[in-house]
Amino acid sequence: MSLPDVEAALAELERVRSAPGIVGIALGSNLNGVALSDPSLEPLWQRLDQLRMPVIQHPMVPTFVDAMDEYALGVRVGFLFDTSLAIARMIYAGVFERNPNFPFVVAHTGAAFVDMIERLDNGFRNYADCQQYITRLPSEFARNFWYDSCSFFPPFIEMVRTFAGTEKIMFGTDYPFIDLGSEHLDQMPLAPADRAAIMGGNAQALFGIQTD
Repeated sequence: MSLPDVEAALAELERVRSAPGIVGIALGSNLNGVALSDPSLEPLWQRLDQLRMPVIQHPMVPTFVDAMDEYALGVRVGFLFDTSLAIARMIYAGVFERNPNFPFVVAHTGAAFVDMIERLDNGFRNYADCQQYITRLPSEFARNFWYDSCSFFPPFIEMVRTFAGTEKIMFGTDYPFIDLGSEHLDQMPLAPADRAAIMGGNAQALFGIQTD
């Protein structure tokens, strides 16, 4: 999608949305520095909401990457915090309150976002600007998101599963950047039905994928 050019992105969305194999779109955590909460993007969110089209978010190089110029921290740390910043902004800006019908998938098992959810809820409770565009706690929106398993850390996946529910967790590989299988899920004490849901059933339901 040719974002942040919203008109061009809407035209591209209409062109591809009915094409064979198209089950959703992917967006970065920022659009060449433009936040996903920017008001200029509202027509896109409205159209995605009308279509109920799934959106998969993946981090991009953060605008603050110059502060992470060693040890590959821009990717190892910056990606996760850019995701977390993007989702927090979108919630507080009311993107999901105004457009509650399009499924939203957060990469890397929610990055650092889920770990901060109580702080975000406290922001809503205590700060007027955090209440300006939403009428519910951020955690209520976060429980409606979907999350992949690409933190690769079983205790964290289990925390997000407890928070959002097994039905909101989907297997991911992060290929080609990290080429792992399901080893991290194999370490978790999952019931067979829960494992089957995470390994494919949840994605099939979300994306409307039919199997023979």
